[in-house]
Amino acid sequence: ILESTESLLGSTSIMGIIRVLNVSFEKLVYVRMSLDDWQTHYDILAEYVPNSCDGETDQFSFKIVLVPPYQKDGSKVDLSDAGKLYDFLIENMDQ
Repeated sequence: ILESTESLLGSTSIMGIIRVLNVSFEKLVYVRMSLDDWQTHYDILAEYVPNSCDGETDQFSFKIVLVPPYQKDGSKVDLSDAGKLYDFLIENMDQ
């Protein structure tokens, strides 16, 4: 279940929290995204949120960066996308 998402003003990233059933102690949780109406997709590995287990479920966090940072002269530089705005749609993809 997607519990929350956040996109900071001026940022090119989306962060979120998802809650999954605790069916196994060890698990990998991915967020699937597409930039071309699902012609292709990317799977982003989510990270376990420490101390989030309520006995039945666990929380995982993810961050999707739409414009990657780069390094110049040894310093990390975040690119802005010339003020371009992004919309994102959350879809339940039952398989």
